[in-house]
Amino acid sequence: MIIPNVGYYIAENLSVGINIKYGIAHAVQTQNYTLTNSIKKNTYTYHTTSYGGGLFIRKQIELHEKFYLFVQGELNYMYQFQKKTKESTDTTVVYPTSDPAYQELTTHIVNISLFPGFVYKVSPKLGIQSSIGNIFFNNSIIENQNLLYDNHNKTSNYGISLNMDSFYLGLAYYF
Repeated sequence: MIIPNVGYYIAENLSVGINIKYGIAHAVQTQNYTLTNSIKKNTYTYHTTSYGGGLFIRKQIELHEKFYLFVQGELNYMYQFQKKTKESTDTTVVYPTSDPAYQELTTHIVNISLFPGFVYKVSPKLGIQSSIGNIFFNNSIIENQNLLYDNHNKTSNYGISLNMDSFYLGLAYYF
């Protein structure tokens, strides 16, 4: 995922700004099994495109000359479009209408998060930043375009994350 940030200092070591998010993911999963002494294979393919943006506020504390610790709060929106296909070498497989072989899913996600990080300021206007971990709340709506009934799935979750999904490394430009 690519997430450029643009911020503006409203006070010393306090900035506000925007971010833009864009990502593409492609995954293939294969499942082998035996049916009547014959090896069969199911293949699941997922292709996801994501984009969105958000607002942030960041408080920085200088640790040493150009090296800063920060805490950042964000409000983000993300749109995802996923194409999902299933193929099988078993000719007796019939995919039910509740789980068709080809699906298009759209997801709308609103996220609020708070996370720590570090910035090394290469210059007064450019910083290299990194963060891992966050406290978050997500609300999402998933729509399955191929289902004619009950095609919406709404979920909300919250928590504390310390896994690599929350690791970011990037550049920041300050006006």
